[in-house]
Amino acid sequence: MSRQKVNIRDTDGQDADGQDADGQDADGQDADGQDADSQDADGQDTNGQDTDVQSLESSDSGSDGYYFSEDSDLDFSRHLDEEVVEISNQAFLSIGRSFSWILSQINGKDGKPHFDFSVKELSNLILCSLYWSKTPVFLPATLTLLQKQNQNGSFGDIKDTARAVSCLSVVQKYLSRAGSSSDSSGSDIYFDAAAQKNLQTSLQKATDELITQKKNWAAGTDDIYDLVYALAATADAGIFEPDVCLDVCRRDLLEWKFPGTTALILTALQKQRELRLFSGAEDLEVSEFISRKSNWLILERRNGFWNSTATSCLVLLALSRVDNPACVASLPKLFSIQEKNGSFENDFNKTCLAVLAQSHMSKFLY
Repeated sequence: MSRQKVNIRDTDGQDADGQDADGQDADGQDADGQDADSQDADGQDTNGQDTDVQSLESSDSGSDGYYFSEDSDLDFSRHLDEEVVEISNQAFLSIGRSFSWILSQINGKDGKPHFDFSVKELSNLILCSLYWSKTPVFLPATLTLLQKQNQNGSFGDIKDTARAVSCLSVVQKYLSRAGSSSDSSGSDIYFDAAAQKNLQTSLQKATDELITQKKNWAAGTDDIYDLVYALAATADAGIFEPDVCLDVCRRDLLEWKFPGTTALILTALQKQRELRLFSGAEDLEVSEFISRKSNWLILERRNGFWNSTATSCLVLLALSRVDNPACVASLPKLFSIQEKNGSFENDFNKTCLAVLAQSHMSKFLY
């Protein structure tokens, strides 16, 4: 196993006055960090158990995992470094508090759950809930998302259609693995055979519509957001787009060189790589691009973050996706900006993004 230098603390050595040069807040540009697959977003925690908010707040970090220290290599260890134990515990507490706030936004004054959210918000909510086995949340949220589909198969513009394709692809994979998805908490909310068929039909229609629109988001487009969301979504749906990937690597336009957009590009390219269909030379070209850009992102970090909360979560998701453990150094900063009520800036989507970012970085802590 390769050994990598890593430091829990922020070692980017950058001044605090560094700003995100694009002048665009990632969430203002719909760069919401839709990491749809989440690798193991199958709704299971490390023990395969349902993890509720209460258990998150009292959870032990475990005994086996990665060992981090300021001067030593990353390695497996029987005992976690004290600093990592503290960060692991803080992450569980942070996620638990965030879920409590998310649930407070879902539950209406009448005590009943309401899912009146955008496609972007629903997609990220579903992924968070699926990751942590919040079945009573992700199942009705998924049904609500399906109801937003248009007759032509789209969920709105290219970005929203891509978000839905990514999200529904993950849900379908989860249901395929789980077989019957009856809720273990005793709720009567579940995907029966008819509902699963409806999901499959909806996903296929959305994917077909995304491919129909390919001329509007693929090679030559200047809309990086349409491109990266669609490229990630096609990968999640199992569709290989080598020419688009190589075009992205070779064009590397100046206007794309900002932390938020770079993070989205890396996530999309890595998802395509995970299909394992590139030739050897192509895979090398794409992997070298990813490595170069991920290192650049670390250099762009300022006091643990990248300008805004949304942009930072995008970057953390991307770095985690490409297995760059340097992202862990940003966790203390993320904890420090969480509101007392558990949210991030009292914003639903940013809070979901923060949960996803912390969830995916957990692989470096255990």
